[in-house]
Amino acid sequence: MEFYKVTSEGIWTTMKVIAANSKYEAVGYLVMDYQKEGNEIEEISVETIDRKEEIEWECIGFPVYKTLEEIYEEKEDKSIPCIVVGLIEN
Repeated sequence: MEFYKVTSEGIWTTMKVIAANSKYEAVGYLVMDYQKEGNEIEEISVETIDRKEEIEWECIGFPVYKTLEEIYEEKEDKSIPCIVVGLIEN
C-alpha cells in the first residue's frame, strides 16, 4: 500500500490523498467517487507521497501536524483503496 496525491482540475481543483496498491487504482477510485456525485473531471495528475509526510491537520491558534500514516491509522475504515484526506492548496 502506498499513498497517492491525486489532483483533478476542472471547474474546481480538488486534491485528495488516497491509500491504494497502485497509482492506477488510486485514479480509478477517484473517478468512481466523482461519478457517484455527478462531478466532471478534466485533468488528473497523480504522485506518490511518503507516508511520513506531515499534513497540517488543524490550525486553531497554531498549526497541528500529523503524518499520513497517523491519519490513516486513526480511520475506522481501513479498506484499500480509500480516501485518507482531502487537501486544500495554500
